[in-house]
Amino acid sequence: MKRDLKFSEARALKAAFDEKFHENVHYHDMCEFQYMSLDTVSDDRVAFIEGYFAGQGLRAVFNPARDEFTVEEPDA
Repeated sequence: MKRDLKFSEARALKAAFDEKFHENVHYHDMCEFQYMSLDTVSDDRVAFIEGYFAGQGLRAVFNPARDEFTVEEPDA
């Protein structure tokens, strides 16, 4: 099930990602859903995002191009 991040959670991710990669994660909050996007796609950036959310008991789900992702609750 998709999980919307609180603004403070998105801000914390953006800060951690910037500290590691000196790059921005873009936060897109639309009426029906939210997603995040990356400027640069690489295995280490994707792994960082996946690990970041896994550490919170969540899962990052990337699109096929791996430049956009949503966050989901783990399957029960």
